[in-house]
Amino acid sequence: MDDPTVSITNDPTASMTAEQRQQTPSIVGTWGSLRLIQRVGQGSFGEVYRAFDTTLEREVALKLLLPRGQDKETEAKALLREARALAKVRHPNVVPVYGVDSHDGRVGFWSDFVHGKTLSALLSAEGPFSAREAALIGIDLCKAVGAVHAAGLLHRDIKSANVMRESGGRILLMDFGLTHDNRAEQFLSGTPVYMAPELLAGAPATVATDIYAIGILLFHLLTGKYPVDGSSIREIKFAHDSGDRTTLLDVRPDLPEQLAHVVEVAANPDPSKRYRSAGQMIATLTDAAGLGPATVESKEPPLSRRSSGWILAAVVAMAAILFALPQVRHVFLTDKSSGQPIAAVHDDYQKAHDLLEHYYRPHALETAIPLLQKTVGQDSRFAPAFADLGRANVLQFIQQRDTKYVEPARQASLQALNLKPDFASAHVTLGMLYTWTGKYDLASQELDDAIRQDKYNAQAYGAQAELFYRQGRNDEPRAGRLGLIAATRFVLHGDGKTGPLRRTVAESRQPGSGQSARI
Repeated sequence: MDDPTVSITNDPTASMTAEQRQQTPSIVGTWGSLRLIQRVGQGSFGEVYRAFDTTLEREVALKLLLPRGQDKETEAKALLREARALAKVRHPNVVPVYGVDSHDGRVGFWSDFVHGKTLSALLSAEGPFSAREAALIGIDLCKAVGAVHAAGLLHRDIKSANVMRESGGRILLMDFGLTHDNRAEQFLSGTPVYMAPELLAGAPATVATDIYAIGILLFHLLTGKYPVDGSSIREIKFAHDSGDRTTLLDVRPDLPEQLAHVVEVAANPDPSKRYRSAGQMIATLTDAAGLGPATVESKEPPLSRRSSGWILAAVVAMAAILFALPQVRHVFLTDKSSGQPIAAVHDDYQKAHDLLEHYYRPHALETAIPLLQKTVGQDSRFAPAFADLGRANVLQFIQQRDTKYVEPARQASLQALNLKPDFASAHVTLGMLYTWTGKYDLASQELDDAIRQDKYNAQAYGAQAELFYRQGRNDEPRAGRLGLIAATRFVLHGDGKTGPLRRTVAESRQPGSGQSARI
């Protein structure tokens, strides 16, 4: 019997017998320059291994594909074209492809090895997702799929098992084994319960069929079920033809109507009634999640940074984190449109912000976080409260090393940026979070964005100093010089609390001072 949750293809090799599959050359130990550590998955398209790249000395995921029924030379050329196209997709929510090759009679490609859990595993372990969580996942997923489409590709197998939540909370679209140039010859492939009715009827894959799959994925995350289901492909086709379809609110009447509408539009049986693009779906999901207008990601590349001596950089880090810039204080305490103090409803926020300035005091963060949560509950468009909530969670994570603070920190900071895209403080918080969770590329992007928006932001330079230290970049003169400028500006234009900063600078120059000041 067909399993409608497993990927299928009408490629000739999909019908191979077990004996024929056993005759497919297997790999034990090594594949080219990759050392195979563990097989972590197997499907109709091939095997996935956790491997170690001995050339670049990093852990990777290797996918070895089964033959597609072509001669080896033709197949290798086709896969090379595909891998080159995939390698062009550079997005934080897409697992990057590093290379493709052929060894020992097998063609494969390798990518980043992600430590985390698939959405399918999370759903099985924890049950249906909340409305807000599903909407935020949908936004990240749409960004990833939009990047794939912008590269002229279609994913063709979007499902909960192919989307992973990294240990640090990032959502990643994976498994490009079914991805093909959208101009190439099409063949039936995908996972039946996620496949649009026109695909099951023999029509080619399109952007609209990927959008449909996103809608089905969100329906599944919210309910654990599918709007059109069956125990076989034939039953699913019949359900589509007969209109036997379950609506989202029938299963989850507690969901916001706006979110339910987004899912139903994406998963509409009529492709002409779906969202025209992943970007269009992002805009409606953002509103449904209560995040305000969607922001357009800048295509400007991050500014390159040269580094500074790590002792001076660490000094800047200590100064930046202990004290808040007066410019930031002004943003937090006044309404930008009127320049007047914020309303009394934000008294809880003021108390929390004061606690956050002295986060190192006993129970300061434990007291601040609930106050900030209460504030954003009262005013879902108050960006400074979201920014402070993100920072408070990051500091708790750093102090306690408890990963339960990672995702709240990330989500609060992202919400702050959705409400106020030029909020340098929120970029700094994300930079700190990514630094302490080992995502150095993402950290660098966020901190570059913060500095681009506020070139005198001492917090940004301080967080950048920590990033350089962890990367082992111990000779960064330009960044250190700019960091000192930022620290000096803080001293000259701050609130008069110059003593600790000056003492720290003096102490850092004492003989034997060889340790980085760490938050």
